This record gives sequence, C-alpha cells and structure tokens, in this order.
Amino acid sequence: MLYNSAVLISPKGELVGVHHKMHIPGEEKHYFMPGSTCDTYTTDIGNIGMSICYDGQFPEFTRSLALKGAEILCMIWNMPSFSNPPELLEHITATRAAENRMFAVSCNCLGVQGKIDFFGHSVISDPVGNFLATAGTKETIISAPHSIQVLAMISAICSLFLSVAITTFSPILTTPQMSTRIRAPFISSNIVISIIFSLNSHYPTSVISSSI
Repeated sequence: MLYNSAVLISPKGELVGVHHKMHIPGEEKHYFMPGSTCDTYTTDIGNIGMSICYDGQFPEFTRSLALKGAEILCMIWNMPSFSNPPELLEHITATRAAENRMFAVSCNCLGVQGKIDFFGHSVISDPVGNFLATAGTKETIISAPHSIQVLAMISAICSLFLSVAITTFSPILTTPQMSTRIRAPFISSNIVISIIFSLNSHYPTSVISSSI
C-alpha cells in the first residue's frame, strides 16, 4: 500500500512520528491509500500535529489533534493556482490556529511542475489567527517567535475547550485525551523561546528549532 506521508524528525535526526494523509481527493485516489491515524507528538517545544494538503480543509481533523493536546500544527500543502486562490491557504491557516488555540505553520509548494502552477504563500499564524510571517510568491524561508507561555496565557484567559457543549459532543469529549486541554496550563518561570521556519519552495518543508 502506498501512502502520502509526512515525517517529523528531531534535531538529532531521529524519527519522531509519521502522518499518513487521511483525506484523499480526486485523482489521488488512484495512487494513495487513506491514512487512519491522527496523532500528536511530544517534543521539547510542545506537542506537534501534522496534516497534509487536503487534510487541512477538514476542521474535524485539526480539532481531533487539538483534543489530543497539539500545540503546534504543521500543515504541508501542494495547493495549486487552478483550485483555490492564495488567500484561502492563509485564511485556513489562521482559522485552524484560532479555532483550536494553537500555532499553525503552512508550507506550500511554489513554482511550476509539469502544467501545474503552485502559488506558494506559506504562512505562520499565532493561536488567535494573527499572521506572524508570510512568504508571498517568493522562494524563501520565513520564521516567527514561538513561546509556550503564549499558549498558556491564551488558554488561561479564554479557553475554548471549557465552553464546548459537552452534552452535544460527548462521544468525542469523553476521551481521556480531552483532559489535557481542559486543565488550566501551568505557567513555568522558565521562558522557552522557539523559532518556527516555513520553507516556501518547490518542496514544501517545515523545520522547527528551539533554544532555551
């Protein structure tokens, strides 16, 4: 079986996790099997979830990652000009970030492959939907500051997960993982400064590094 996959690699070069694209559109159904898992991975800079292209257009998928504790969403795209305007990728990134109170990093392909034109517009959003960095149509690397304390402060002030209509969505919300997002986060006195890099190029890639 062939999957469209994304891998998460640690700074030491170790394999942390693998995501198989779950939502398979159109012609891709002739080549790829859909994935069946939706996992988050614990790292030194926070819990990371991944999505591949069409996955990002399904809010249920990102919410599932959020309920499992995701704090940073890495979204890898091959969004072409013929299917959507560039602004849609930016709006999706900001919306997924804001509706789940997480950082979101979108990396889109740029340039022409065969007869298909890819528009780039990689972007980084903070947990309330503000753009921290945008790439436009240039082949470049963008970066933005990231702090775990920002997530803690936002969750303490306005936690979406405390306001969810539990009686309506109880089949999802009764999972053990939900408790990781309902609890008020502990704000550490140690400030962790991280840098998120997003590569706007022919090969969309997301690299995350951190320093303390």
